[in-house]
Amino acid sequence: MIAMDVKEIRRKNFVFMVDKLKADSIYKNQEEMAKAMGLTNGSYISQLKSGTRNIDDAKARDLEVFFKLERNSFDLPMGEPVIGQGHMADGILRPNPDHMSMYVENDDYVYVNTSDFVLVPQFDVKGACGLGYTNSDELIKGGLVFKEAWLRSKGISPKFGCSAIMGGDGDSMLPTIDSSNIILANLAINTFDQIQSGKIYAFVSNNELRIKRLFKNLKDGGLRIVSDNPNKEIYPDEFLSKEEIDNIKIVAHLPWRGGDL
Repeated sequence: MIAMDVKEIRRKNFVFMVDKLKADSIYKNQEEMAKAMGLTNGSYISQLKSGTRNIDDAKARDLEVFFKLERNSFDLPMGEPVIGQGHMADGILRPNPDHMSMYVENDDYVYVNTSDFVLVPQFDVKGACGLGYTNSDELIKGGLVFKEAWLRSKGISPKFGCSAIMGGDGDSMLPTIDSSNIILANLAINTFDQIQSGKIYAFVSNNELRIKRLFKNLKDGGLRIVSDNPNKEIYPDEFLSKEEIDNIKIVAHLPWRGGDL
């Protein structure tokens, strides 16, 4: 599934920075490192690394000070290409001005106010529009720029971690989605109660990330999973009972896709 949870990003960043400190032999042991960080003991570091303790907002800001990092940088995956394309401002990843500062209109240069735009990270994952696609890794490989007002018009928060770009794979959602398309995911829509019948969602089933059109069954509380491909011999509708719904995890609503004309 798409690893956009900011707590998981912070955990991975913490592991990265702690391992770097260990490699540089700055502290004799983990107990000494924990003391320098203002943590209770060395076990606290292990708990933060494993995720048994979460790094909340206050702790993330403290760690940024300790590691001499820019504010909010702990909320971005360190070392990933998208970081070089943007900067964090009030929890929103904005494109850097030098990447997107002007365009030509009527033979004249028009300057762009990059504070009106949001850089949505693109993950190296595919949702199965077919028999299923298992993602062994979910690395950020770039980003796509959208106007903030447009994102909001689609009900998507501009805050980092609320949206992502992914790809489709397979033929089951043709003609709506094919393997050449990029897809915008609203990660804030991630529960069964938020599903609106007839819309397209990404979800995880049997460790596979899938893309389908979902319909709630109001009579029995079940779910109908539908492929847009009209060939129902190959892509029949699937039905889940109310009890079986817990076997899937809603990842995101997919309100937009871009691809070939």
